[in-house]
Order: sequence, then C-alpha cells, then structure tokens
Amino acid sequence: MHGIILRAKETNAKGLSHFNVQLMSSGAKHWFSHGVYMASVNITAEMTDVFVPWAAFVCSVRGSKVSWCPELSTQLKLINSVGVGTFFPGTAGPFNLEIESMSGRTSSVSLEDSSSVDLATFDGKAPHKWHSENDPVMGGKSSSAVKQLAASLDYSGSTRIVPSLKAPGFTIAMTENPLISHFPDVSAMDGLTVSIRQLAVSTTTYTGFKFAFCDSHINLYRCQMGTFKADLVIPASANGEFQNVFLPWSAFSDKWSSFTGKHTAENPPTASSLKSITQLQLWTEGQEGDFHVELQSVRATKAPAAAAKEIMV
Repeated sequence: MHGIILRAKETNAKGLSHFNVQLMSSGAKHWFSHGVYMASVNITAEMTDVFVPWAAFVCSVRGSKVSWCPELSTQLKLINSVGVGTFFPGTAGPFNLEIESMSGRTSSVSLEDSSSVDLATFDGKAPHKWHSENDPVMGGKSSSAVKQLAASLDYSGSTRIVPSLKAPGFTIAMTENPLISHFPDVSAMDGLTVSIRQLAVSTTTYTGFKFAFCDSHINLYRCQMGTFKADLVIPASANGEFQNVFLPWSAFSDKWSSFTGKHTAENPPTASSLKSITQLQLWTEGQEGDFHVELQSVRATKAPAAAAKEIMV
C-alpha cells in the first residue's frame, strides 16, 4: 500500500473543508508520549475519494511536530487506530462530515492512467482551496480575484504599474498555505500539463502568465519569491475550449528576476523537490494589462510525443 483513500463529503454548505486524517501506531512511543501521524485533506460538498500518500503524514504530539517517531512506512503493520479530525491550527466553524469509507490504496494513479498524476482539479479528484494575492510593494495597484466554478477556477484582474518602481507589479492565484498542503510525488513524470483557457477582456491579449510551485525545502517566507517558475504561454483558441499546455521540468527555475519573473539562471527542480511539492501558483507579471482565465486542472504528466523528442535533444 502507498497511502489511504478517504471517501467523504462535507454536508454543511457553510461548514469547514479542512480536516486531518490521523493514524496511531503501537510503535510510535517515546517515554510517556504517544505520537499521532497526521495529514491534512480538503473535503468538498461532493462525495469523492481523496488519496493521502504515506509521505504526507507528519508525526506530532498534541499538535507539535516531533522527530522521534519511526517512518510511517515501517509502522503499517502496527497501526491500531485511525481517525479524522478538524485541522489544527485552523479556523473555527461548524461542520458535518459524512464518511463513506477509509481504505488502503497502492497508488494515487489508476492503472489505466499511469502517465499522469492529478495535482489540482475542480471535479473533486484533487481539491485544493485557492486564493489570490497582489504585489505587496508600497503603492502597488494590481488587483485580482479567484472564484471556483462547477469544474474550473475563474481568475481575473489587472496587473498595474507600481509607481515607485515604474514597472508592472504582479498577481498570484495559489493553493492553500504550504504548511498545511500536500501533493503526491511527481518525480516519475516529465513535467506539468496545465489545462487553461483565456477569455477576452480587451483588444490586447495578455501574455504575462507564469506557472510556479514550492516544495518542502523552500520555507514559508520564501515560498512566494523562491518558487520554481516557468513561462506559461496560452495558445489562442477560436472556439474557447481549454488548452493543454505542457511545461517540462527543464522549463522551471528557482532563479528569476523579482521585477520580471524572467530566469536569471537555469536551475530546474530535482527529484527531491518533485517529491515534496507544497503549493501551486499561477502568476501574472512583467506586463501591464487586464486578464481573465479559467484553470481546469494541473497534472504532472509524461511528455507528449513531440515534447519528448525536444527533451531528448
């Protein structure tokens, strides 16, 4: 087994969505303390399966992380208690969680689709809470907003000139706090495939999009400015359909200009980073203008045939 599948839904329309899966093992003891392995999950209003890999679990005692617990993978035969609880530290509020099942699973990827791993979708398979932030520089005038639709994320706003810098600011749509967010291991894949479409808001097409991600080696305070980032070119669409844009790992670098987002050196992510992604980010920067896009999914995938040839060259 590689993890747990929790099948559940939040039946309270205004209830909490952030919970913890909890495992206890007879081997996770230290003197008079008993560790609890916990991993955060987001539960939607739809009954759905949420995969939680063993690597996402962190051992803690009364909410504080401890280092003396054995690796969870060595404790699977010794698990004596399973549970689901509200996330700590989290927000206060009502909840009504309906749990249909909890079971072991050999992989987060089905045997029929071993060429991709869901990172963020809006159909309940890989749910995450998204929010937007704008340039924090004093006097920054950029604005943006996100809204979750039935099967996509609506992201719109304006990237404006920062008067003190006389250069465009930025906006970001991003998943929840990287301290509480977990993503599956994608080190076996070749890159990210972003399903996205751009909606017209003016006669000028906005082209300042970038996609980025943090990993667990990037601390919370550097997660915004120390991400692995790549240019995201959204193809034109005559019929308004979603476009799949493949970004190989080689297109990402954590060395880039804080003014433009352009790479200052090429330093793509290593396998260690790809095993520990903690946040996804969709940026607008380096260009002034209005924008409006819908994001349908983010998946780690094998390279398409044409892209694979380019990677090998």
